[in-house]
Amino acid sequence: MKEVLLVDGYNVINAWPELLELSLAQARAKLYDLLASYAHYRDIELILVFDAHLRMDPESVEYGPITEVFTASGETADRYIERTVRALQGEGRSISVASSDALIQIMVLNYARRMSARELIADISKARKELEDAYLSPLSRRRGTLEQRLGSAHLAAFERMRRE
Repeated sequence: MKEVLLVDGYNVINAWPELLELSLAQARAKLYDLLASYAHYRDIELILVFDAHLRMDPESVEYGPITEVFTASGETADRYIERTVRALQGEGRSISVASSDALIQIMVLNYARRMSARELIADISKARKELEDAYLSPLSRRRGTLEQRLGSAHLAAFERMRRE
C-alpha cells in the first residue's frame, strides 16, 4: 500500500509566501497543482484538507493521487485529520501529516510521521529540483550551436550542398 500524506491546506498556504500573494481560490488551485506533481513524483496518496466547517455539506473530490476534502459543518480540518489518521492507522497504512498546527501534531504523535508546513514546502522544492535535474539537465547539456551538435559527416554534406 502507498504511503498516505494528509495536508492541512490552509496551514500550508499561510506558510508559503508565494501562495499568500494570490487570492484564496488561486492559492488553493496552485497548492493543488503543486501537490499533484509532488504526489506523482513521490508515489504517494495525498489527502488535502481544507477547513470548511461553515459549509452545510462536506465535499470530497478525488483526482488521481489527490483527494481534496472540504470538511463538514461543525468539523474542523484538525478533527478530520485526526479521525482519518486513526482510521488509516487501523488499516496498517504508513501515514504522514503536514501541518505546523501544534494541536494537530500532538493529536497524531503516536499514529503518523509529522512534518511542518515549511518541511513540506522544502520537500516539494527538493522534488521539483530533482525533476528538473533528471529531465532538463540532459536537454541543457545538448544545447549549443547547430554546428556543435552535428557530426562532421553532416557538416561536410551541408557544406557540399551550400557550394552547389
